Amino acid sequence: MKRMKKMKNRGSDFITTEDLKAAYTVVQNSPLCIRTPMIHRCQQAFSIEENVQLHLKLENSQTTGSFKVRGLANQMAHLPKAVVDGDCHVITMSAGNYGKALSYAANKLGIQATVLMPKTAPDNRAVLMRGYGSKVVKVDVSELQSKVDEKVANEGMYFCHPFDDLHLIAGHGR
Repeated sequence: MKRMKKMKNRGSDFITTEDLKAAYTVVQNSPLCIRTPMIHRCQQAFSIEENVQLHLKLENSQTTGSFKVRGLANQMAHLPKAVVDGDCHVITMSAGNYGKALSYAANKLGIQATVLMPKTAPDNRAVLMRGYGSKVVKVDVSELQSKVDEKVANEGMYFCHPFDDLHLIAGHGR
């Protein structure tokens, strides 16, 4: 069975059950994540008449307010040595939850991060990311990827993809 490709070589590989189990262990042991409550059989609160059992996992209780930090915990556990050693910084593009989670994780792990945001993103999100120590740069939406590519090429930054990354996806699983 194929193993996950390194993050920089993402592509058409699939995530295996073993990858999900390994990511689950990383997330469970990560200081970035907290164990969030689950509300069992809460369908009556929503007047659902179907014969279903509804369970809600309150991931909004995570420090950053969303499940994104779970994927980030696994993504950060697989960063290249140059990032871990402080020889290069990470960069991403995000208008919200992923950028907040990356900023939080980078702060906790002592990694320098830059988040490129669309100019239309709310300022309060940029303030929060800066509060975690990230450099935030607002650019036109149409320029996000080209600006990331420019920073990677010219400044040697490492791109943490906000959604198309097998380690991130595996960390969100389960």
